[in-house]
Amino acid sequence: MRKMLLIALIAGIPLWGQFPAARKEAGGIQRKQPPLTTPQPQADQRGTKESPLIIETHNRPDSPEEAAKHKAENDTKEYRDRWTLRLAVVSILFTGIMAIFTAGLLVVGWRGVNAARATLGAIQQQVDHMAIQSDILGPRLHIEGVRVSDFEVGKQPWFFIKVTNSGPKAAEDVMISMRVESGLSTGTVGAKWKKEQTVTIPANSSRKYFIKWAERLTDDAYQGFKMFVPLSVSGYYKMRETQQVEYCYKYNPCIEPRPKGVPEFIPCDFDPGLTVLIGARGSAHGKATVTGTLTNADDETPSPPEPGAN
Repeated sequence: MRKMLLIALIAGIPLWGQFPAARKEAGGIQRKQPPLTTPQPQADQRGTKESPLIIETHNRPDSPEEAAKHKAENDTKEYRDRWTLRLAVVSILFTGIMAIFTAGLLVVGWRGVNAARATLGAIQQQVDHMAIQSDILGPRLHIEGVRVSDFEVGKQPWFFIKVTNSGPKAAEDVMISMRVESGLSTGTVGAKWKKEQTVTIPANSSRKYFIKWAERLTDDAYQGFKMFVPLSVSGYYKMRETQQVEYCYKYNPCIEPRPKGVPEFIPCDFDPGLTVLIGARGSAHGKATVTGTLTNADDETPSPPEPGAN
């Protein structure tokens, strides 16, 4: 019985069996109940501005194979990132070390250059000092002069050079060359040694070396040498580990007899020409000055005599 009452209450059915439409209000007036209708559904407004549509997304769980693959990729990326960082740190450290090393090399190089300069300076000073000592204590050669003997018509002249060593040490293995040349156009015009002579000149001493004219002097050749034909003695000498020194002497023409002290041969680079001043009357101060060069009156148009001509 109780179960039936409970069901009736739930169903909303009056216990007395009347329907709501047939019930009467107080006073005996029966109120007509509107018929039961189904409410009309309103238009769906979702997905509009007034009622936006909200969608929640959820990742699909990975399968074991996909999870293992993603884990391997993540591990590889982490491994690569770690090594990239390590290499960057090592590169920075290496660059810093190289910069420090380069700076050290620059400092060492700069000091080395200064040390080399100082060493070269000291070596140069030693070389200069040794050169000075060598000049003072070693051999010192020079040609003291040239002379000629039998320089006469009908004789064969002999030309001599005198090599002097004024140093305190002997000059060994000295190479000497000698030749005599002239301006003659015919006949014998000169002579020379077949080869250099290797000699030793003692300390504080001198040696004479000679060369002979190849034939007897004719009168024309002799007179030519005395007047205008050039005649010279030249050559060179050289010591070990020194530069070759050349010499040249030319005949100094002079009308016989030659004054005492006037050399027969003078250096080739010496010009004995003279410039003289000649005084004359008639100037404002009673004399005039004329400048000129002394020449021989016969030297205007000279021509060398033919050998053997009378």
